[in-house]
Amino acid sequence: MKIHFDKVVSFPNHSLSHKRIKLLLSVLPSELKAQFNEIHVGNQLAEKSKFDRPAVLMPAARKLKVLDRGVNEFQLVEEILVELVQAAAELDGEQHHVLKAHADHHLDLKQVKQIHSIIEPYLQAYALKRISAA
Repeated sequence: MKIHFDKVVSFPNHSLSHKRIKLLLSVLPSELKAQFNEIHVGNQLAEKSKFDRPAVLMPAARKLKVLDRGVNEFQLVEEILVELVQAAAELDGEQHHVLKAHADHHLDLKQVKQIHSIIEPYLQAYALKRISAA
């Protein structure tokens, strides 16, 4: 897995480090990791990007673009998981095609609840590993 960080020359710094991304990858199931083979952590502020969210999966390029500056670490991990689960057609042997965002990449309330029930164990696993690694 390639992980690239853009250089940051002003505040705020990156929210995630190479080590924390590896930690996140260690809790992801293979179905989610199979969607990309590169992570690009950009130096652009998430709020000033052309994207409406800080994590964007680019399936054709097999790349996960992350704009982490100015975003809380745990919020960012949650956004990454939401993005990956939306793109996963199958996870843990269950079909999840109804979890894709509708127009303008907005999820409805039912989808948000379903996605959060799916990602909760991964968020907890990341938090536990993060705390024990500190």
